[in-house]
Amino acid sequence: MPRPLPSLADIARHAGVAISTVSRVLRGQGTVAPATARRITAAARRLRYRPNLLVQGMQTGRTRTIGVMVPVDDPFHADMVCGIHDALVAEDFCPLVLWSGPARPPHRTVTELEQLHRMIDRRVDGIILRPVIDDADDVYFHEAIERDLPVIAVDRVLTNAQVDFVGCDDADGGRLAAEHFLALGHRHLGHVAGALFTSTGRQRHDAFLAAAAAAGAACQVAEDPTFSDGEQQACQLLAAAPRITAMFCANDLLAAGAYRAAARLGRRIPADLSIIGFGDLPLAALMAPPLTTVQQHAYQIGSLAARRMLVRCAGDRSAPQRLLVPVTFAPRASTARVP
Repeated sequence: MPRPLPSLADIARHAGVAISTVSRVLRGQGTVAPATARRITAAARRLRYRPNLLVQGMQTGRTRTIGVMVPVDDPFHADMVCGIHDALVAEDFCPLVLWSGPARPPHRTVTELEQLHRMIDRRVDGIILRPVIDDADDVYFHEAIERDLPVIAVDRVLTNAQVDFVGCDDADGGRLAAEHFLALGHRHLGHVAGALFTSTGRQRHDAFLAAAAAAGAACQVAEDPTFSDGEQQACQLLAAAPRITAMFCANDLLAAGAYRAAARLGRRIPADLSIIGFGDLPLAALMAPPLTTVQQHAYQIGSLAARRMLVRCAGDRSAPQRLLVPVTFAPRASTARVP
């Protein structure tokens, strides 16, 4: 039979003190004589006592657990979860990671709202999520709001909900891409946009087009709402506007699709077509030629979101904040001066 776990009563018996005294020492509360405290902690170590955090959570209403709803099926979001994890664990908080979306057969698709309910039912102290539904509002999050649980959105802005946001400066990334092309003399541009119903796709698109228009450059756009392929859209742009000499893709996966499209159409990169991606995934530097891209710093985004959550859990009730991690530009061999 398994050995029973030591209790506060066991420690009290070994240390020769009251259970309430043991409880105060192990919680770091109240005043206890130093010699008595040392005797109690020594007894706890000898018995290999581990605190029951479930009981403590019921007593205090705080579990020191943060729900994390960020998918880990791509390097960008996996790196973000690493940043969240490290910042939470450093402060003795535990991340509970779930995500929504299509599941591999034979499992069924799990909705974002179902996962939110799972986390609330497990009494998390707050929720960090990469939203699936960008237009979700306070009514959508009412169960968290009614329980005074802080919610922080990462990567995608929830414009209709009164929650904090932590992400990269998507608009600045779109602007940097346009300025790079313009500095190389390109005036006939293409843009493979991500889903324009998302803040990430929309802000990169709007800033790129605004910078191009300000310089008098022509720009053709095709949207890939999946954010994952881009080949068909790039072929469509190049067929409709053969004069395009430079193409900005809303992420590196779309840029890889643009590489395939260029190969199908006999367009050399960068001699005939310059391409910029967004994200700086590990594949970017391995592409042939290596991809010029806008670097997002996913680990820093995750770490900042976790630190913001810790401030909220400590009692901060200030107005929602929008915290941006700056992007940087990584010029590589996929861009060149206009032919």
